[in-house]
Amino acid sequence: MSLEELRAGWAAWSSADRIDFCTNARWLRNQSDFTDMLRFIAAEAKPMATSSIALSIATSLPRDEAFGILVGLLDSASPSSSANVLQAIARTGHPSAVEVIAGRLRTLQADPDILVDDPFMNWIAFAAICAVKYLLELGAPPSEFESTVRTLSQHPCAEVRDTCSRYVGTKYPWLPAPADLDLG
Repeated sequence: MSLEELRAGWAAWSSADRIDFCTNARWLRNQSDFTDMLRFIAAEAKPMATSSIALSIATSLPRDEAFGILVGLLDSASPSSSANVLQAIARTGHPSAVEVIAGRLRTLQADPDILVDDPFMNWIAFAAICAVKYLLELGAPPSEFESTVRTLSQHPCAEVRDTCSRYVGTKYPWLPAPADLDLG
């Protein structure tokens, strides 16, 4: 697939085809037009598709450009679909990454659905856990998020509780160990 083929076909593709392409676009990273494909997708795609290319944007484009694109993607992402974009913003190492991620964490914490139970995963709570994880990785002190982590570690959704323990448990020794995965 070339950039020209992507541009020519994009409008006719179904949403599922676009998401599938974005999910697998990283395999084209050695092509000379890959960075331009990322720019095109970031400008044209819906948030569900762009979250699939967020990490490629962070690792393939110049830092300031990647950060600007990713902040734009975060602004258009729903609270429940922002985790991948938060990860990519953290990966840029941009000096403003902490401020942006902390801002999204505040938005997530204020969302009335953050504590709603779900049979599988509350994706707003998941994004909040990810935001805390990336802020800690960027050097924020664990004490800043202790209240948030305590709340998420007691979430009604078991998968949220386990994810909280898995993602930030090393920084909060009082967290219970995650439940063993039952794969069989």
